[in-house]
Amino acid sequence: MPATLLDNTTVTGTPEQWKAARLALLAALECRKEINPKDPTLRPLLMEKKKLTLIPPKDFTVFGLPVQSILVDITNQSVPDEDGMRASLVAAHVAATWEMAEKAIKPYVKKAKGGLFVGQADKPSLVATVCAFGDSIDDDYVEP
Repeated sequence: MPATLLDNTTVTGTPEQWKAARLALLAALECRKEINPKDPTLRPLLMEKKKLTLIPPKDFTVFGLPVQSILVDITNQSVPDEDGMRASLVAAHVAATWEMAEKAIKPYVKKAKGGLFVGQADKPSLVATVCAFGDSIDDDYVEP
C-alpha cells in the first residue's frame, strides 16, 4: 500500500508494514496514546517525516468508519514551537457525515488522553476525527 507524503513523494508500505503499524495507529487515532515516531512498527510508514498524509489499505477503519487518509503532524512533538508549545496531531479523514463522526467518537471522548474531536477534512465529502496532544489543544481546529 502506498503512503503519500505531502511533498508528493510516494513511500511504498507493504501489507505487513500496515498490519504491524495498525495497533499503534489506532491507539493514536482513538486518542488512547500519543503517536510515537520512534515506534519500530510506525517507522517504515512515517519515514522520519514530521508532517505527512498516509493512505491506508481500503479495509482500515477507526471508530467503525472507513478511513480515506491519515494526517500525522508531529512537527512540535519533541521541540516546542516559537510560543514554547509542544503538540502533535493525528487525524483520520473518514467517509462520514459530521453527525456520524461525532456519534462514533462519543464513547471515546471521556477516556481520551488528548483532545478528541471532529473537524473538517481536506475534501468536502470527508470529515476528520482528530486527536491532538499538547500544551494548547484547540477544540475549534479545522483541517486546512
